[in-house]
Amino acid sequence: MNKKILYSIGDSFVYRGPKYTTWSSMLADKLNYIDANNGMAGTSNDRTFRSVIRDISRVETEGKLWTELTGDIDCKLKDLFIVVGWTNPFRFDWYNDGEFFSTRYWEKAIFSTRNNPRVDFTFIDEVTLPFVEPVNTLVRFFNQIITLKNLLEHKKIKNIFYNCFFPFDENTIEYFENLIEEIENNKPKSLIGFDNPDTYYSLVPLWKQVPDDYKKYNQVQHITNENLDETLHPKGDGNKMWSDFLFNVTERKYSYTSRSMFPSTSRDLPYQTFGGEIGVRDMEHRFKIMNLPDSFEGKTVLDIGCNAGVVCVEAKKRGAKRVVGIDNNDGYIEVAKEISNDLDLDIEYYVGDINVELGHLKEIIGNEKFDYVFALAVWGHIDKGKFAGAVNYYTKEICWFEGHAFGFDHGTDWSGDSEANLRDWFKTHLNYKEIENIGLTTDRSHRHNFKLIYKLQ
Repeated sequence: MNKKILYSIGDSFVYRGPKYTTWSSMLADKLNYIDANNGMAGTSNDRTFRSVIRDISRVETEGKLWTELTGDIDCKLKDLFIVVGWTNPFRFDWYNDGEFFSTRYWEKAIFSTRNNPRVDFTFIDEVTLPFVEPVNTLVRFFNQIITLKNLLEHKKIKNIFYNCFFPFDENTIEYFENLIEEIENNKPKSLIGFDNPDTYYSLVPLWKQVPDDYKKYNQVQHITNENLDETLHPKGDGNKMWSDFLFNVTERKYSYTSRSMFPSTSRDLPYQTFGGEIGVRDMEHRFKIMNLPDSFEGKTVLDIGCNAGVVCVEAKKRGAKRVVGIDNNDGYIEVAKEISNDLDLDIEYYVGDINVELGHLKEIIGNEKFDYVFALAVWGHIDKGKFAGAVNYYTKEICWFEGHAFGFDHGTDWSGDSEANLRDWFKTHLNYKEIENIGLTTDRSHRHNFKLIYKLQ
């Protein structure tokens, strides 16, 4: 399995030079990722936008990512975690003699290029001034940041955008909103070209589409001026603070817990415990009660009502040949797919409803029967007849079944789920050869668990 890669890009707040310790190296150590820093001092957002699209295109088509410090790295899109530090949008790139150069127009300061041939801070009025006009700058920058975010999300690449420092010592949102208001109030009433003057810029709608993480995460505001050196760049402590901050943002955004919270549920935790993160159900406890085989080598597995896929992950880790999870909640299926992708596990997930005819279910997951079938805590949410049809058709060897609390639990009367009632229903509707009550799960409430053996050894 390829190691995960922290791909960072931006100006000197991302990479200042080889003699400086970067926040990206600290964050990569925390995450146990490869540090692939593609930042460059003095660079513009034009280069950042162009470079990220170029690099992910090469990863997708050639399976390789290049940075100056690492050389070529073999990787896939799913290995990438991209962190973009956006700089002053009034910088821009210009093209000359086969190469792009980064430049800017700041009248009150003179900056050294440190002999970097890719940075040229000189300017020519007829070229530079139109580029740094506020209208041109904002339209170009807003389109870049919106487009790149949408592309990364579409390709399901983990990412965080942030604002390195702009505008210095000012509130980002207030600055842009005030500038937008000024531009819109002074826009031309008529145009030479064919278009609608009222909607020609549309900076307000564009600004609303600018990603929230850029608006919220400002590096200088977070680390404060006290942790900047005389050149107004982060000191070592400032880089550590920023690394810690991004690590916490990463944990909140991409942890299993954060991805498993849905507006449709009133739970304040995900349903399944996974990867050391607490959930409503203790999966280790459930696995222990089920007394699962240590090896699923060569077996095929179906999990009915898979939720975020923890049973599927466990089956695959134990060597299962094919694992399929179905759930009628597309949000859970999306999370399950993300987790299996993160773990580089080949698991099939489908949005499917057990309460439909068997023929429809076959269209979703196929006709193949499964050695092992799991039907855990779905009993109270299913059409019993349709459920019986699916379990009888798909189970080759064993079905693990968990009922609901046999009593009044969480506002619902489950008194019908007594052992005797469940056994009677199984005997009438299921085609098993042997049945075993393997114990009670007690992590949330007392629930009977059965092992339904369809094939005698």
